[in-house]
Amino acid sequence: MSPIISQIFGTDFEGADRGIQITTANERDGGLSGCTFSEAVTWGKYKDAGKGLVQIWGEYSVIAPLLIGYVLEMCKPRELKRFINKKDELYARMKNEFVNNNDKLII
Repeated sequence: MSPIISQIFGTDFEGADRGIQITTANERDGGLSGCTFSEAVTWGKYKDAGKGLVQIWGEYSVIAPLLIGYVLEMCKPRELKRFINKKDELYARMKNEFVNNNDKLII
C-alpha cells in the first residue's frame, strides 16, 4: 500500500524496509528529480535511508541481467502470494477501511 492510498483510507503506513534504485543519473545535477532514497524517507516511502536500500549507478540494460542472474542463482524460491486469488478478500478489506475511515479523506 503506497503512502497516498494509506492517507486516503486513513491507515498507517510505515514505509518499505528494502529498495533498489538503478540509475545513470547523478543527484548533484538534479537528474534524479529529487527521488533519492533520503528524500523518499521524508515522504514515508522508506523507513530508513541508511539501512536496506541500495543505489546502483549504471546502465539498466547492463545491470538488470547481472542482478536477475544473481537472484536466480543465489536466492531460494519463496512461496507465491497469489494476490489474484485473494482479490475479493483484499477488495473487501480495502472497502471496509474506506468506510471506517471516511472522515479522514483527503480531497
